[in-house]
Amino acid sequence: MRILVTGGAGFIGSHLVDASAKENDVIVFDDFSSGKKEFLKGLDVRIIHGDIRNLESIKRRVKKLK
Repeated sequence: MRILVTGGAGFIGSHLVDASAKENDVIVFDDFSSGKKEFLKGLDVRIIHGDIRNLESIKRRVKKLK
């Protein structure tokens, strides 16, 4: 299953990503304003740096992942 986690580099989001990445295709969308790349270290995930408040940015970047 493909899962998009917004805020996936934050404390809570990174735990969700960690639990999900073992059996799923996980995409992390985060602006890293408070999240940390270190929380995702060693995980097999795709990371998109962007702001969740910009809907067009999300659409454009996620569409490229097909």
